[in-house]
Amino acid sequence: MRSVVLLLLLTLISQKSQSAVGLRQVGDKAGFSRELWQFNDTKDTGKLDISTNESFPISFMEMSWQNINETMTCSSDQCSVSFETSSVDTDYFLPNGSFSFQMTAHSKDGRNNILPHLEHTASSSQLNIVLNEMKSHFTGSRFALEFLFFSSDVSHENIDPIAIESRKSVDDEYTPGVFKRYVLTTPSSRSNGSGGYLHWKPVCYTNYKRTIAHSSDSSTYGIQYTNTSQPFSIVKAFFGPSDNNSMSAFNVSFGSAGDGFYLKTNYTSWSVAIGYGRAPPERLSLMVILIISIGVGAPLLLMAIGGLYFIIQKLARKKYDLLLSSSLT
Repeated sequence: MRSVVLLLLLTLISQKSQSAVGLRQVGDKAGFSRELWQFNDTKDTGKLDISTNESFPISFMEMSWQNINETMTCSSDQCSVSFETSSVDTDYFLPNGSFSFQMTAHSKDGRNNILPHLEHTASSSQLNIVLNEMKSHFTGSRFALEFLFFSSDVSHENIDPIAIESRKSVDDEYTPGVFKRYVLTTPSSRSNGSGGYLHWKPVCYTNYKRTIAHSSDSSTYGIQYTNTSQPFSIVKAFFGPSDNNSMSAFNVSFGSAGDGFYLKTNYTSWSVAIGYGRAPPERLSLMVILIISIGVGAPLLLMAIGGLYFIIQKLARKKYDLLLSSSLT
């Protein structure tokens, strides 16, 4: 329930601060998406490189947002709210285009019911971002999001500050074809489980129907540590000015080489989970465990039965030879 209360509180405050769109408090941490970047992927690599790619930022402050009271829904299991642009700006959107994201807080552990089926806990929320009918200013247009992560979690001795780790998995049951996920953690999250984290998978979707056929890659870039102040944000309203506060930034871009760029579908969606404590580990489901057990156990069982049959046959043959020898003498 704590996650639900925090989500509701943040959405109420966010109505008074356009630049705070996307903020999610996690204990003594907060993360929010600040800017959307459009860049020209002239070499069709699917990678963001501002030094070589022509690009420009799109500030959320320049967008007008719908009243979130009309999009908030709550049930016994979850509470969600959608942030969506309210008017079409021809500089950013095609007719009927929009930029939106939905935040959902859960009351119990589980997995989201849409791809990539990210795991969530009662202390986490999921953010689903949708770029629908955005205006492409280049023939090779792709988009990227800049995330800021604010924390008063001081790095402990021999423990790195906020870091992003790539974790591999042998199981792609929940996200077919994807065997990796990224996890951002604070020092306290890694040392004693009291910090904050984000986790996501390197995949985005190019159709509102999230399927494997409509999937593409997302790319994650390294943490950049910064002390740049954000006087326009509601971060200070939560934490106030402090020398112990730190701010980090990282980017996530959408698309992969040969996928036709954003122009092919004019649609991209991506998800990330934000929580408190330790990121939930990737676990094998009971079905996968059974399949592995049968796959490994069946050959071993057949080998054991075959070996036992061979031993019985050998003993029986030996006994027959002894009886035959006795009868001849």
